[in-house]
Amino acid sequence: MRIKADVSEPREIRNLFAAVGDAFGGLDLFVSNAVSGVLGPAARIGRFGWDLALNANARAFLIGMQEAAKLFPEPGGRAVAVSSIGSFTCLPGYAAVGASKAALETLVRYFAKELAPRGVRVNAVSGGPVDTAALDYFPDKEALVELWKERTPAHRLARPEEIAAVAVFLLSDEASWIQGQTVVADGGITL
Repeated sequence: MRIKADVSEPREIRNLFAAVGDAFGGLDLFVSNAVSGVLGPAARIGRFGWDLALNANARAFLIGMQEAAKLFPEPGGRAVAVSSIGSFTCLPGYAAVGASKAALETLVRYFAKELAPRGVRVNAVSGGPVDTAALDYFPDKEALVELWKERTPAHRLARPEEIAAVAVFLLSDEASWIQGQTVVADGGITL
């Protein structure tokens, strides 16, 4: 089943979860991997850029978790939000997205606390620079990639599957005692 939705639009998120509920009768796992925003200095972030970042990242997770919680079995359900080291460290031009990812991580903690009595686990994975097309949005991408490689002990960027593996672990039974945490998978770049 394939459903297309703009996660910056609450109605589309609700429609997406309604379709999942209709098709499958429930939901066991929820991964929120949305990212959008504008890049630029914090001093120049306008309302559009701010709203885009907060809506596509933090608000999408907020509404997505509200809808997922309705579909999770009793007891149970697991959720992982994909964040970024930009939530706690400065990346060039990343202020709006970084702030939205910090808000997302805060929501992870609140949902983890509120939904734990129902047996729901909620966590996040915070990745460092990952070798994907998302890097194309950074001005001076090549210079940044070289800088990030230099600062990372293994001298490379993460592969998408390395971040995905952390998310899979957090969704697994092996992570049953991890609740409300943000696991940083950055290859050591923030050391």
